[in-house]
Amino acid sequence: MMPSSTLAVMAMIGTRALASGMDRICWFWLIAVTMAVGIWSGAWALTVVDVRILYALAGVAVLLSVLNAWFRPEVVISPRLERWLGPLVGLLAGVLGGASSLFGPPLIIFLVGLKLGKDDFVSAVGFLYLCGGFPLVASLLMHGIMGREELLFSAAAVLPVGIGILIGQRLRERLGGPLFARLILGFMLLLAASLIVKAI
Repeated sequence: MMPSSTLAVMAMIGTRALASGMDRICWFWLIAVTMAVGIWSGAWALTVVDVRILYALAGVAVLLSVLNAWFRPEVVISPRLERWLGPLVGLLAGVLGGASSLFGPPLIIFLVGLKLGKDDFVSAVGFLYLCGGFPLVASLLMHGIMGREELLFSAAAVLPVGIGILIGQRLRERLGGPLFARLILGFMLLLAASLIVKAI
């Protein structure tokens, strides 16, 4: 269910984002720990749960992410709420990521609610994606979902994925932020629909 190139994407996003700043990412170490637990559980679910259920959950998660980005509800998470909500969000993101490689929706909504500055937001996303990548590989290997061939293919995908990221950045500059964002949302909406259709 998880394309091998996803691991390459996560590694590149993580390392690139971490380069933008590491001052406050230590706030999220507990989230990273609960993510690791969730990842193991999500990967295990791939071996026992009907794949259609996992497709449905992944599709709903992507759809919620699209709706959140489109309507932009005002979500504010106080420091007091963050202390106990953060680990729960990490666990949820881990389960979702372990089963589908889609960590993003719960994490993005949570981090947006913290009202972080741009640099802190980028660093937090990079830190959590990088921390999620290693447990994901280990869990998939332990559960026999990923083998040697998939691992080698993931490593080989780093270069083309990097080229794709650079092309995407150029497109964003040429098309402008708002239009590019709408195109991305449209692509994510198609992805959500595809996943939900596979679940039917």
